[in-house]
Amino acid sequence: MQIVDQPVKIGWHLGTLYIEIHPPLEEKREEPAQMVKTVMELLHAVWEQHPLVLDSAALKAALEKQNGLPTAIASSVRD
Repeated sequence: MQIVDQPVKIGWHLGTLYIEIHPPLEEKREEPAQMVKTVMELLHAVWEQHPLVLDSAALKAALEKQNGLPTAIASSVRD
């Protein structure tokens, strides 16, 4: 078995941007502000390549829950 230490994943599917947030591994716990910073850096990198319309309420809910389920957080400006 392989454990992947990547608590935040972002990806497009059919013009919708999804985020998947898992709680960090016990030994890598970080402050909530650091998790938000990581997410915002990823979103900025995605936006530079593919402008989007962000659903801030959905993003906030994903950050609070950290349940590992893909959550739609944005739609493409191009579609």
